[in-house]
Amino acid sequence: MSNRTRGRQIKFFVSDEERNAIEQRIKLSGAISDSHFLRQMALQGHIIHVQIPEISKLLVLLSNAASNLNQIARRVNTDSLLFAEDIETLQRDYNQLNAMVNTILGSLRTGGELPKPQTRLNIHKHRINQQG
Repeated sequence: MSNRTRGRQIKFFVSDEERNAIEQRIKLSGAISDSHFLRQMALQGHIIHVQIPEISKLLVLLSNAASNLNQIARRVNTDSLLFAEDIETLQRDYNQLNAMVNTILGSLRTGGELPKPQTRLNIHKHRINQQG
């Protein structure tokens, strides 16, 4: 006998068309299993699975900006060198991320179309001696 959290089973019959429709909904929902989908539908009446590609792109931008910041911090800690364009790049990265987040949130509130983000952030090198 298995060690299940849920010890009760519910069975019901459906037609072939109903089964196909249920399978389609399960696939579209992103539910982790058939049981998960059916249990959520029975208990809550709906499952919401949101996939927003623009959010994934935003996370890439955020990761790039964090990587840029990390590279700059490493260079400053190692060589005590800071480049003026590094600071400008970080400010630009931040402004780009902030604008993207605000645009996406505004679009989600109004049901409008989401923006297409830029996908690359660069560091430009110009040497400045850090005083310290």
